[in-house]
Amino acid sequence: MVMRVLSSLTLSAMLLAGSAALADEVVLKTGDRLIGAVLEQTAEKVTVQHPVLGKLEIPASQVAQVVKEGDAQAPVPAAPAPTPVAAAVAAAPKSDAPALPERESWFDRMRKVWKSHFELGANITSGNSEAVAFYSAFKTTRETKSNTLKLDAAYYRNTSDGTESRDNFTTGLFSEWPIADSRWSVFAQGRYDYDEYQSWLHRLTGAGGLGYDLIKLPKFDFKLRGGAGFAREFGSEDENIKPEGLAGFDSHWTITDAQTLAARSMYYPDMGSLGEFRVVSAVEWLVKLSTADGLSLKVAIEHEYQSEVDPGRKNNDLRLISAIVFDF
Repeated sequence: MVMRVLSSLTLSAMLLAGSAALADEVVLKTGDRLIGAVLEQTAEKVTVQHPVLGKLEIPASQVAQVVKEGDAQAPVPAAPAPTPVAAAVAAAPKSDAPALPERESWFDRMRKVWKSHFELGANITSGNSEAVAFYSAFKTTRETKSNTLKLDAAYYRNTSDGTESRDNFTTGLFSEWPIADSRWSVFAQGRYDYDEYQSWLHRLTGAGGLGYDLIKLPKFDFKLRGGAGFAREFGSEDENIKPEGLAGFDSHWTITDAQTLAARSMYYPDMGSLGEFRVVSAVEWLVKLSTADGLSLKVAIEHEYQSEVDPGRKNNDLRLISAIVFDF
């Protein structure tokens, strides 16, 4: 019995001695306290020898205070003072920071420069006879103070009772440069046509000249054009290059905010064979549909007359068009 008491007293004395040797206190920011021997204290960490948990390395950012036995309270070394720029950034209210602008897409950038639309039309007749007329077109325009550039392409196909009666494609480029402080302008144009039912299979034409604004009002304009160019046919009886003159007009009238009317006609005399010529004309009526944004209804008449054609071919080519127009 006496031996048990002595052993207990000896163990208690050893624990008290150990506790006296490990009397430093580390106060965490959570409010917890650790009693042990502080072995190392730096700006990055505090190393503590705990009597139960052993050696611990505590990040300095988690330590609120370190108190060593016999010393005054020793705060954890402060982190280096932030630079003026970093301090300003940290002090700025997060909620008031302006949002970064969204990155503009390629399509949105193109829409600011080019005004484009796609046309699609089809007429189907069923009964005593079956007839289908299909039409599609793409047109785009870029306008700046120094230049107007237009691109267009269209395809036409007609069938009647299973027999094809029209199959032609056309695409063209038109560019115009206004002359400063005047009504005059300089223009150039080129076009490729494919048609299985003309006296030619392929045709290339090009021309250039001057334009004059005879009437130029906010809602109505009428421009005269004159110049010279060439035409060459492929797949016809005459595939020679033909020099041509050019004379005509184009006009545009904004009837209302929802309706516009455009008309154009060009006369191309054959400069190498007097009396021969061709005329290309068109009238277009466009009505915006109130039920949908960017949608319009188009009704148009296109006509071409060529005085000299191969035997068995007609001089006139007339096209009646009704289509839905999608602006983008």
